[in-house]
Amino acid sequence: DASELIGEHVGESKERTLKLLDKAIAHNQVLYVDEAYQISESAYGAEIIGAMMTRMTENAEDFKLIFGMYSSRVEAFLKMNPGLSRRLRVVEFPDYTPDQLLELFDRTITRQGLSIDQEARERVALILTHLYEAREEDFGNAGTVGQLSADMKRLRLKRTYSPGFSGGLWRGYAALKASISSTTNFRMIRESVE
Repeated sequence: DASELIGEHVGESKERTLKLLDKAIAHNQVLYVDEAYQISESAYGAEIIGAMMTRMTENAEDFKLIFGMYSSRVEAFLKMNPGLSRRLRVVEFPDYTPDQLLELFDRTITRQGLSIDQEARERVALILTHLYEAREEDFGNAGTVGQLSADMKRLRLKRTYSPGFSGGLWRGYAALKASISSTTNFRMIRESVE
């Protein structure tokens, strides 16, 4: 995560960055910087990119550097240093489709030793389709599926262990999401499960 590179005072960001880069170089590794746009939004972003540019030039064959960020933030990131656009190749990954999100959900709960019946699976498909259709630039894909799975587990525990909890898991989940979202589509989902 890019936040690991960002220091609290001048010089600290460069030190953190060089430490991570030197470790990757020593082991001929790939260094993946998630949420890399945070670098361009940081007061010490130029310091971080400067350290990276030095290592990218001197040790180009010794390690690989991958920056992960939302498409809308790539341009601002590349403008931080003219050498970035010459050294980096931009690859854009499309969002998962609702069917792919459902497949990922199935794998996630299976890996956790859980299962759901067909009716519940259809409701999950409906929720994932809605989330996909209402997505914005920062849509989480796998993170969205992980959050849905975590929300379901939390609501299941609440339903199981709280005597005053009224309503099933899906009603609870839909009500939770409806309180966050004011879209008509989600209200329709909530109504369909009540």
